[in-house]
Order: sequence, then C-alpha cells, then structure tokens
Amino acid sequence: MTPDKIASYIDKLNLSHFVGYSDWRLPTIPELMSLLEPFEKSGIYIDAVFDRNRLWCWSSDIRDSS
Repeated sequence: MTPDKIASYIDKLNLSHFVGYSDWRLPTIPELMSLLEPFEKSGIYIDAVFDRNRLWCWSSDIRDSS
C-alpha cells in the first residue's frame, strides 16, 4: 500500500465499523514494538497470529530530516 492510500483505507475501515470498531488508526512505533517477542519464533520476532509475509509495518510516526 502506498502512503497516499493509507488515510483513505483507514477511513473506509472506520466508516464500515470493521470488526465492530470505528477508531482505527496507524500505531506509533512504541505500539508496534510492543507486538514484538523477545525471542525468535519460526524465523520471526512476532507472534505467528500475524502475517509472516509482512516485512514492513506502517506507523503514524514521522521521520524528520535529521
């Protein structure tokens, strides 16, 4: 998904009350990090309930020029 499509995707999730919720948003980096496991499991550091093929995660944090 490209950055310009993320906002509209999240809007659609919220308008449709996806799985009963209407407050979907991108997580912060600390929130993403809280999903990581301390030890590798089956080649990844995240619970297998998540998609193993995802190599990148989007966050709401913005990198500055420095």
